Amino acid sequence: MSTLDTVDDHSLTDEDTDLFGLLCQRRGWSDQYLKEIESTEHDELLDLAEMVEALADARATGKKITIAPDFDMDGISSGVLGYAGLSELGFDVELHLPDYRRGHELTPEDIAEIHAKWPDARVLLTCDGGVNSHRGIAAARALGWTTLVTDHHEELAPGSTADITVDPCRIDETYAHTGICGAHVLYQHTPHSTLLLINDSSLSLKAFATDSESIR
Repeated sequence: MSTLDTVDDHSLTDEDTDLFGLLCQRRGWSDQYLKEIESTEHDELLDLAEMVEALADARATGKKITIAPDFDMDGISSGVLGYAGLSELGFDVELHLPDYRRGHELTPEDIAEIHAKWPDARVLLTCDGGVNSHRGIAAARALGWTTLVTDHHEELAPGSTADITVDPCRIDETYAHTGICGAHVLYQHTPHSTLLLINDSSLSLKAFATDSESIR
């Protein structure tokens, strides 16, 4: 297997190479852009509040949540972030290990695996995928599960069939920054859930996740 040692004539093994700076250069990310995507001075994602309420209800009623991430770097970052954050907030939560051989979409086979491993699961939370996974979502809903989708990919007609979908690229979305990664979408739920569920200023969660699509 070959190893990538240089990018644009920059050595990846040289300790003086600014890897993040190189990433920003290749992606066209300015300091202003990075500041803007972290800003809260714009409208929040559509249905973010509704999803936080659904999560709060799951916690209050003791429903088990299973997180189903995509298999790439963004998906795994999202899944781990969601699992860590919800666990810290007292949720009954499990993390499904995706099978890359099935592709990026959530499939009925994924749902069958989750149901077999955690038969008491009642809520499905996707990360970095699910907005167009109609067959997988249908399988989950057939089991009576609440289906919550967090994604950052373009929603295709006729649209998501999940109970609640949060996605900057939803058909009806007007969110200012459509280029955020799936982990960023999932991360936005954490402070809202914290404020809603626990009135404790000492509790915080910070995470950094790299979008797998950035390393191209």
